[in-house]
Amino acid sequence: MAELPLVSIITPSYNSVAYIERTIKSVLAQDYKNIEHIIVDGGSTDGTIDIVKKYKHLRWVSEKDSGQSNAINKGFGMAKGSIIAWLNADDLYFPDAVSKSVSYLLSHPGTAMTYADCEIIDENDKATGKIVSRNYNEFLHLAWFNVIPQPTAFFTKEAYLKAGPLDESLHFCMDWEYWVRLGRTGKLARLPLCLAKFRFIKGTKTFSQNEKFYGEIKTVCRKYGVPPHGWLVRKAIKNLLEKLNLISTYRRARNVV
Repeated sequence: MAELPLVSIITPSYNSVAYIERTIKSVLAQDYKNIEHIIVDGGSTDGTIDIVKKYKHLRWVSEKDSGQSNAINKGFGMAKGSIIAWLNADDLYFPDAVSKSVSYLLSHPGTAMTYADCEIIDENDKATGKIVSRNYNEFLHLAWFNVIPQPTAFFTKEAYLKAGPLDESLHFCMDWEYWVRLGRTGKLARLPLCLAKFRFIKGTKTFSQNEKFYGEIKTVCRKYGVPPHGWLVRKAIKNLLEKLNLISTYRRARNVV
């Protein structure tokens, strides 16, 4: 095991008692064992830390923070591994997620990050759809859609040191912006696999705060000099479908496209 690179997985959490144990267990279930799992909690009061304390292998901290991006950056600062990922407190890995990602990074020098497809799950871990990743292109990524499902991303410490930490002014699309900076340090490689499970339910930021998400999209696109026309078109289509009560059809089409 000493010959395998250490992988640091950061899990930001705040009042995540309903799901965090499943997340911890999905990391423990990996067929790759040289992993440090770091929990960065924002001062939960719902029993999250009682669960965390049960698992003696975890490195963790629980203190007030300024948001998810700040928590993840704290975890990055604590990370000792040469490969880094973050897995939110309600998401899961498939058992071979780490081994498949590490294997590619080791066999393809110069690759900054790997990513893959991602299953969408509900509150009971039941699959409800799939996020299909796409080959990375900076302009298309910025102007049209996020081609990289965040829970599947694994990047090198070297790329992180070049790209710097997450932008803590962003609370909804910090991952989407970060891929641009990582992509300027080396290749972002898509693996034709499904490696993680993304929980999409009421109460999550992605589900319930789309307006703030699109606001940040506009800000980031202006930063990089790209008009976010694709994002706005998709938003307009989604709003129309919602008015026509056809949003379920839209989601099925989105999972395919």
